[in-house]
Amino acid sequence: MRRNQKEDLSENDHYLRLIFDDCNDLIGKVKSALYIVMKHYWNVSQDKGMIAAILDPRCKFLSFASESQIIRTKNLLREIMKKPRKI
Repeated sequence: MRRNQKEDLSENDHYLRLIFDDCNDLIGKVKSALYIVMKHYWNVSQDKGMIAAILDPRCKFLSFASESQIIRTKNLLREIMKKPRKI
């Protein structure tokens, strides 16, 4: 009976190792899949996305964007706001 327990443990250990090997870089795979799906269903231009981020008070510091992206977006937003609008 002792031998069967060892064999069971060995089989379980082998199974767990297979699962672990299969899960290598799982976070990276999930991120890639989510990125592809989001890009497909919510295809928003970078300019529009950055303008939305600048106007969103929750994105106060824009730490995800480079300085050149922030400057470009602010200039683009200024141009949009200068255009005459119908009221």
